[in-house]
Amino acid sequence: MSHKHNISIFFLLALGIIIIIFFGVSTVRDRQARVAKNNPFEGIARPQFYSESPNEGEDSASLVLFEYGDFACPACREMHPVVERIFAAYGDRVLHVWKDFPLHPGFSQGAAVAARCADKQGKFWPYHDLLFSKQVELGEIDLTKAAQSLNLDLDKFSSCLKDQAVAELAQRDFLEGQALGVNLTPTFVIGDQAFSGVVSFEDFESIVLAELAKL
Repeated sequence: MSHKHNISIFFLLALGIIIIIFFGVSTVRDRQARVAKNNPFEGIARPQFYSESPNEGEDSASLVLFEYGDFACPACREMHPVVERIFAAYGDRVLHVWKDFPLHPGFSQGAAVAARCADKQGKFWPYHDLLFSKQVELGEIDLTKAAQSLNLDLDKFSSCLKDQAVAELAQRDFLEGQALGVNLTPTFVIGDQAFSGVVSFEDFESIVLAELAKL
């Protein structure tokens, strides 16, 4: 094989590698562009992490994922397994913080308070998961029976449901979200990115990886 022919093959291989890298980078950027909208939090206050904020993950996590959600929101329920996959993959580096944003009258607000009461007994996430799994039964779900199924202290739970201070915690999240421009659920804020609605795991993951890469 001639020297000239070897150079031609090398050139074609190099060109092929460059094209593959270009399209790979373009695909990631396209995913990010589809998901990441203009950041509504730029230049103003960002979501706050309070001591009472339900959260999961390591205290040493370098990135915080805020989720403004509503237990009566079908899109929130649809995103629930996606968020679980993200947390399973990146829970050592990403702290997941729940923010109550009850948009639907009636059940939404009651469920938000009930989940806060479950949190006082260390069962926020099991209660959170249970509410989403039973969402199709909205209106028929007995929030106290749901607590009973998780072996919560029902006297403490019932007393908590009447505690105005607990309701105000959920209201604080809602007012914060409104001030930041949140008007849909779920709305996610992670690093410099904010996006709403249903997205794929791959699109969500591309945003997480992009934000982690900035650290």
